[in-house]
Amino acid sequence: MEEQKQYTDDQLSDLSNNPEIKASIEQANQEAQEALKSYIDAQDNLKEKESQAYADGKISEEEQRAIQDAQAKLEEAKQNAELKARNAEKKANAYTDNKVKESTDAQRRTLTRYGSQIIQNGKEIKLRTTKEEFNATNRTLSNILNEIVQNVTDGTTIRYDDNGVAQA
Repeated sequence: MEEQKQYTDDQLSDLSNNPEIKASIEQANQEAQEALKSYIDAQDNLKEKESQAYADGKISEEEQRAIQDAQAKLEEAKQNAELKARNAEKKANAYTDNKVKESTDAQRRTLTRYGSQIIQNGKEIKLRTTKEEFNATNRTLSNILNEIVQNVTDGTTIRYDDNGVAQA
């Protein structure tokens, strides 16, 4: 069991120190940062367009169109940032789930092998015990028969207890 615990600890350590995971995390972080920057830029652009439009107190059609365009770009940047975050999370979860599944499968195979060995050893022990009991019983019966033959020849009467010990 200690061997299995050590194996599990090693697998989890390998999983947390895996360069592929670290690279994937760094890439996801970089993509999320870029998407966040685009979102912030879109917010700034929208605020700038609104400030310019409201500066003179009148909003022209061109200014209104620029504001709507900035709002659309802001929404697009927001959706892109959310998408990047979801994709990064899915990638990380899928990779981790796969590694955990591999580790769990390896543990299951090891435990199954140990279970089979224990069952086989139990059967062998049981067979050895049965064989030893049989041999002991045969020896006891053989001793009793030898003494009976000897006693019949001598004319002596002897009683035996359950363990095959002669009682005079």
